[in-house]
Amino acid sequence: MHLEEKVLSNHSDIIRGLSWSPDGNYLAVGGYDEILTVWDVDDEDDIYVYQDLSGWITRSVWSPNGQYIACSSYQSGEIKILNSDNGEEHTSISGHERGCMCLKWLSGNQIIASGGHDYKVKLWDIQSGNEILDLNCPDQVNHLISIPNSNSLFALLPGFKTVLFDPTDPESIKRALALKVRCPINPQNLLSPDGQYFLCLLNWEVLVVLDIYSGNAIKEIVCPNGKWESFSWSPDGKKLVAAGIDLYFYDTTTWDEIFRIKQPEHRDSFISTIEYCFWSKDSSMIFTSTHYDDLVNVWESETGKKLFSWRSGGKFRQGEYAIEDMAVHPIKNCIAFGDNKGNVFVLDILTG
Repeated sequence: MHLEEKVLSNHSDIIRGLSWSPDGNYLAVGGYDEILTVWDVDDEDDIYVYQDLSGWITRSVWSPNGQYIACSSYQSGEIKILNSDNGEEHTSISGHERGCMCLKWLSGNQIIASGGHDYKVKLWDIQSGNEILDLNCPDQVNHLISIPNSNSLFALLPGFKTVLFDPTDPESIKRALALKVRCPINPQNLLSPDGQYFLCLLNWEVLVVLDIYSGNAIKEIVCPNGKWESFSWSPDGKKLVAAGIDLYFYDTTTWDEIFRIKQPEHRDSFISTIEYCFWSKDSSMIFTSTHYDDLVNVWESETGKKLFSWRSGGKFRQGEYAIEDMAVHPIKNCIAFGDNKGNVFVLDILTG
């Protein structure tokens, strides 16, 4: 087993909006330099660059069939739908009055949901660009999470606000399940693979596992060391990894702790919490990275053994975010991440 590294550099500012194509052949990269680049990762070649979006690119998402890429802007609130094969603009959508922060495809490849800092969740027909639905939320919408095999979405709002609703039903926002819980900084992988349970924080020290249909807590886990920062379900839903300063593995059948990985001190003797933790697609590995550092660790999920440690080699000041976004490959044991200098790194774990 060995680690293969690729460096993709075509940006000059913070990287946001990393997303893999459904087949894993291409990587979309958005940046605060107002550029979207699509890479053929195997060839390390940028196949096209899109520069007609005004403002920081906050998200990029591929349609389920890989035909389109949607990207959004913070300053203008615009949404652009691009043909993924050539980068040509398919549809331009007016979007939000302030800060379009999140995008989520619904109903196959024809409808996209967006959330913004104008307290709105909206639905759009991507062929016409027409607005289908305009829902008011009680606060800014920072993230949207879709529930498998349904039209329902979680809208994640600042502070202790999380709203569950069906955006295809205009009345559902009035009877939404409003959960007074906190979501972590990195909201990926909060839903169990079957869509039954949702991970959130009662406060920074208590992790809550909620049944999303009843709103009842089925388990509360107190952080043994400091505060929780990120969590992730295994692809089969049988294990949960929860991270703060250290990394904890739980059996989701019994909720017993399986083992704990203690984090070493980081550079300059600065210990920071784990902002990102992701399972590999075959559940054999965990990828983690920390606040304010360019350190990425790869762990064996069965034993907690460290397989690899990697640094970009960049110079980052304490208190400055080094790794800004991460995306797990949909098929291989591979992860991409972007830093605050415009670089994208792809780490591929190869056997043999």
